[in-house]
Amino acid sequence: MLLNKSLSTTLIFTLGLMLAGCSTPEEKAQKYYDKGMQLIESDPNKAKLEFQNALQMKKDMPEAIFGLALIAEKQSDWQACFGLLNKVLDLKPAHLEATVKLGQLYLAAGDVEKAKKQAEDAVKIQADHVPTAMLLAAIDLKERRFADAVTKANAVLKKDAQNADAYMILASERYSQQDIPAALTLLDKGIAVDAKNIVMYFFKISMLESSGNLAGVESTYQAMIKAIPENEEVRGKFAEFLFKQ
Repeated sequence: MLLNKSLSTTLIFTLGLMLAGCSTPEEKAQKYYDKGMQLIESDPNKAKLEFQNALQMKKDMPEAIFGLALIAEKQSDWQACFGLLNKVLDLKPAHLEATVKLGQLYLAAGDVEKAKKQAEDAVKIQADHVPTAMLLAAIDLKERRFADAVTKANAVLKKDAQNADAYMILASERYSQQDIPAALTLLDKGIAVDAKNIVMYFFKISMLESSGNLAGVESTYQAMIKAIPENEEVRGKFAEFLFKQ
């Protein structure tokens, strides 16, 4: 009797292990995706592999494709990023983050009308979305509606004092008015929030160079290298600067 009970217990335990190992493709894809999101900041290359593994399990997984778009963005592969974002929206038209990022790409490329269309679509999906507000502020800035851009950026900072993009908008507005000291102060606040924001560093370097502050340029490069030691492009740019000097 005891033997039968032990055997039953063993069979139940073995069956449980077998069932636990029988994950569906969707469940496996989700695990790969979750691992990719955990690695996206610390190891983008490994994260990319995890997203690709997720897509092996589930070909049409919008979130995994969006993960690949985020990697392409980090690697400044804008053509790949653009294609991946469009693929996400083909599969899931109401994907809010992809909608906004595509709008940002259109704006960076100078296509303001398409950027506006993406912003309008994003507002329809969620009216109070902070990145959408930042896209709208950037469009205002592009079209020289400076007061509107500042209003939107300040409204975002009231909700989220750690929003680096809002500081970037405010710094850009001050720069447009030739108020360089205020622009630099705002950029420093933004960098304090997001120490790996390459765009802010290079914007600051551009302003310092134009004002002849070469010591400031050098210290900014040094700060950027300390914050992003893995970025070889930054080291190369710093070497070019030193060579010119």
